[in-house]
Amino acid sequence: LYNLDRAGPASRKAGRLIVVEGYMDVIGLARAGIDEVVAPNGTALTEAQLERLWRLDPAPILCFDGDNAGRKAAIRAALRALPHLAPERTLRFAELPPGQDPDDLVNAGGRDAVEALLAAPEPLDARLWRHEAGAQPLDTPEARAGLKQRLADHARSIAHADLRQIYRDQWLGRFEREIAPRRQPARPFVAAGQRRGPWRPPAPPVGSQARAIAASGIDAPTARALILGFAYFPEELPAHCEALAALPIRD
Repeated sequence: LYNLDRAGPASRKAGRLIVVEGYMDVIGLARAGIDEVVAPNGTALTEAQLERLWRLDPAPILCFDGDNAGRKAAIRAALRALPHLAPERTLRFAELPPGQDPDDLVNAGGRDAVEALLAAPEPLDARLWRHEAGAQPLDTPEARAGLKQRLADHARSIAHADLRQIYRDQWLGRFEREIAPRRQPARPFVAAGQRRGPWRPPAPPVGSQARAIAASGIDAPTARALILGFAYFPEELPAHCEALAALPIRD
C-alpha cells in the first residue's frame, strides 16, 4: 500500500483513512493538505491489504475513479471484504463525478470539493444494493428473482453470523418494499349476477311476510342477502352469529 507509513499517523489524527487507486492520486490529495491517504498502486485491493487498512481505521473510505473501471474496482473490493466484515470492520465509499479522479477533483475545486465528497460516504450495504439493483432492468419476474438471489448470496458470504442475518434481512426487506410487485388485496367472492359494492341489509319483513316466518322460515331473498352480506363482511359475524343461527332458514 503506497504511503501507508506516512498515512498511518495522519489517519489516526484525522480519524479516517482514504483509499484511492494510484500513487498519483495520493500525491494530488497530499497537495491539497489531505495526508491520510493510501493506494494499492494500480492493483486490486487484496484481503491482506484490507487487514492492514483495518488496523488503522475500522471503516476506510474507498474513493476510486469515477469511470467504469473505478466503479468495478470498488465493487470488487466490497465483495472481497464481505467474508471479513465484523462489527468493528467495514468499508465506506465516496464516488467521484463521472470521468474524474481525485487529482481532477482537487484541481477543479480544491480541498473543499474533496471534503464535501468525503463528508457523507456511502455504507457498504447501500453501495452493493445500488450496484445490484442497477445492474439490469427489473421489468420481468426473472430479473427481480435474479436480484433477490444475488443479494441473498452476498449476505451468505459474510462469516459473522449476526452481520450475515442483519445484511440479509435489510437487503430482502428493501427488496420487498421497493422492487417486489405490490400484492393485490383479496377480493370477496361475488356470485354470478351479483354486483360488487358495500353490502346493505334488506328492509325488514313486514306484514304477512313477518308473520309467516315462524311457520315457513325466512323468505329466500332475505336469507340470500344475509348470507352474502356476512360472506363479504365476516368481521361482523361475532356480534351476530347467535341471532343468525337462530333464524329459521328453510334451505
